[in-house]
Amino acid sequence: MINNLKPIALLMAVALMLNACNKDSNKDPEEITDDSVRITEIQKKMGSEYKTSSKFIYDEKIRLSEVLENYWEENEATGDYYLKEENKYVFAWGADEKLQKVTYFKKLHNETQWEERGYFEVVYAGDLITQTSYNRAGTAQKEEQYDFTWNNAKVGKTTCTSSSNSTYEIIFSYDDNGNCTPITRSTIDVYDNYRYESNAKTTNTYDLSKQSIFAYMPLEYFLLFGGDNIGSFQSKNIITKTLREYNYTDSSIIPSEKKNEGKSTYTSTNAYTYDANNRVIEFTETYVDYSKYTDYEDPSQSYEKIEDPEVFFYKIIYNK
Repeated sequence: MINNLKPIALLMAVALMLNACNKDSNKDPEEITDDSVRITEIQKKMGSEYKTSSKFIYDEKIRLSEVLENYWEENEATGDYYLKEENKYVFAWGADEKLQKVTYFKKLHNETQWEERGYFEVVYAGDLITQTSYNRAGTAQKEEQYDFTWNNAKVGKTTCTSSSNSTYEIIFSYDDNGNCTPITRSTIDVYDNYRYESNAKTTNTYDLSKQSIFAYMPLEYFLLFGGDNIGSFQSKNIITKTLREYNYTDSSIIPSEKKNEGKSTYTSTNAYTYDANNRVIEFTETYVDYSKYTDYEDPSQSYEKIEDPEVFFYKIIYNK
């Protein structure tokens, strides 16, 4: 994406970790009957307090008009958290009810003015088929282009090309229940005299008794920021577990030699609290990372490690 543009991190995290604890796994999920219900805020626990991480603002037609994203950092001397960085995405809609442009702004700690950092433009052919990102305002330098291939009203493939000659393709497969698993991504990046190749696979397990929380978010949001998780966003049911596997190699072209390679796995599980409308209002994410890196040029840099489990706490706020 745009240089220094961080995807809206909390929803990306949610895509990997949505989980439900429901005893009646044979019961059909309750369909959402009020299309005006939307997620308006995601809060993350920082120390002993919950801080706003993402805020979603809608217009009178329940379309996204702004997304605000906060990044907090701990003051090591006091243990308090301060707002290190703010990002803002402003959505512009056309008279045909289709999204036209999303402009990206950034504001750092102690700054008072927003700085425009880039924008997205989109193209429709019935469905949204192309999303292109550009960096800083005024330069109009193309960064990345995403092309979407649709099948039965869902994205089946995303192809990305970037200004750095990096290309990758994501394939989304859906089962008979309307859920996406697995998700596969292959990447080739050629730079100088090197060739980088990687393959990723994401496998989700679903609770068929619970409807996905992403029914409370607009599809355009996912197409702009979803990446590998677009398939998860379009799935019918809630994800109970996610396993992501990643492998890569870095080689020289002349001579053709493997320089390094690595692999990693990410596993996430969660616990949830629901309101009277059976909507998730709190969740706890627990995840574990494993990684292995082999350096053929300098074996002393090679390693293999399993990170200690990490636990994060979130709250979700709705407009009603």
